[in-house]
Amino acid sequence: MTGLTERIASDSDPLRFLLRTAKAWRVPPTVLLGLRTVDTAGWTRQDTDYALALEDYEAGLCPGGDHLLAETSKREHDGAYRPNDPRRCHYCTAKAVTAKAAEKRDVDTTGVYFTFSLDPDVVALNQQPVPPLPPELGGP
Repeated sequence: MTGLTERIASDSDPLRFLLRTAKAWRVPPTVLLGLRTVDTAGWTRQDTDYALALEDYEAGLCPGGDHLLAETSKREHDGAYRPNDPRRCHYCTAKAVTAKAAEKRDVDTTGVYFTFSLDPDVVALNQQPVPPLPPELGGP
């Protein structure tokens, strides 16, 4: 792995995100990074180095995710990965519940786009401390 590819592989360096954005937008990386203007024609040697380093990094990714296969397939890592606590997107939960409720009511949702608003009263209620359980329910 080259030094630039190692830099792209680092989770603490924003270069990977910037290079993926440049790739998606089809903009030379040095233009996106503000190192030059779009008035300069073509791709520079530095742009090519960035693009090749990103391709090198992405070629080493596991097909199942955004992690380096060379790292995650090490023999000493066998059985060593543990799941993190799951995170729930409450917006997506509301969308799924709404879609399921509409389906149960046999409502035609073709072309219907459901939108959602954050209820500040519920947010305030959720920020309140949870009261302790009464002693008869195993509380202190």
